[in-house]
Amino acid sequence: MGVGSKKKKLSCYLNLSSIILMVYTAGWRENKLSTSDCCKWERVECNTATGRVIRLFLNLTMTETEYDLDYRSYMVDFNEKFSQSTDTKRDYWYLNASLFLSFEELKSLYLNGNSIAGCVHSRGLERLSSKLNKLEILDLSDNNLNDSTLLSLSELSSLKSLYLANNQFTKSNPTNGINKLSKLNNLEILNLHGNELGNDILSRLNGFTSLKTLRLQNCALEETIHMLGNSSIEKRQLRLIKTEVLGLSENLFNNSIFSFLGAISNLKSLHIRDNILAGPIDIKALNALSNLEKLYMEYNAVNDFLPSRENETKLRLINLKVLDLSSNRFSSSILSSLGKLSNRKSFYFGGSKLKGSIDLRELDGLSYLEEMYLDCSFDDSNFQGVTKFCLPQFFHV
Repeated sequence: MGVGSKKKKLSCYLNLSSIILMVYTAGWRENKLSTSDCCKWERVECNTATGRVIRLFLNLTMTETEYDLDYRSYMVDFNEKFSQSTDTKRDYWYLNASLFLSFEELKSLYLNGNSIAGCVHSRGLERLSSKLNKLEILDLSDNNLNDSTLLSLSELSSLKSLYLANNQFTKSNPTNGINKLSKLNNLEILNLHGNELGNDILSRLNGFTSLKTLRLQNCALEETIHMLGNSSIEKRQLRLIKTEVLGLSENLFNNSIFSFLGAISNLKSLHIRDNILAGPIDIKALNALSNLEKLYMEYNAVNDFLPSRENETKLRLINLKVLDLSSNRFSSSILSSLGKLSNRKSFYFGGSKLKGSIDLRELDGLSYLEEMYLDCSFDDSNFQGVTKFCLPQFFHV
């Protein structure tokens, strides 16, 4: 090993020791530094060939987070969980991001759940762009970062995944930061879940031309009529041309949201649970999402799928595999139209106000169905009006 390589390795070792000491002081008590080989330390991953650090898991010193590989959701409300906790009344702290500059091979950096309020003056996250040109994953979720952080991240051009859920980004002035983030041409995953962003940011989203996954759950977004200005509906549509997964749950969108999503031609997974969808949904607007494979629409007040004015009477979501309509207001008659969606593998329909006969033989066309949940507890008030219950041929009792 040359002198230069030894110096670089020593610099990485010293900086990593400083980082761990810094995070340790802020609340991390787990790491064991029993060896001088930092590649053997907990939460550190190195390239086995070069011995250089490629991943740092300096996360979750005080926040419990529930992960799901498909949905990657943050189920803990950070502020509510910790606002009354005596253990978390410590001061928020400021990160010295320049300590990471020696990790030139770093690909993933996880700093979520650390009570970080920002960065030390002139030692901000923007400095990482000068050396960390291989950094692809940055997780800053569940901290106390504000709008200024969005600006500092816009120089990290190598980023592919950016997780910013449950911070303090607000609707007062996030739009400039969102505009700056749209410069990240390699960004494929952006998670802004749990920040009160407001509708103004929606008009900035079309600048993200490379996004495949966008999470905007619980972001104080409202009904769509004013969301993209006063131009025509076509011009106001979201045009995230590469987006395949879109999370809009826990907001205040009404039925018009589907018209504004029609231009997202590659959308495969839509999460829109717990909004204010109500009454019938226009079939034409849903059919425009022709590549949709997963639709999660539970906890709304939808009662039917309405034929369009152009006489479009049938749902044609031929690629749909997972459909969750739980806890809406559908009647049993909805089953006849759903039986035409032949590729479905999973169907969830619990908690609706079912009345009359439930003839599951109308679902005979679902030859690929693997899982169905109808919340069939006849003691439940949802089933008090059910007079007959028939099983389809594919059921084996």
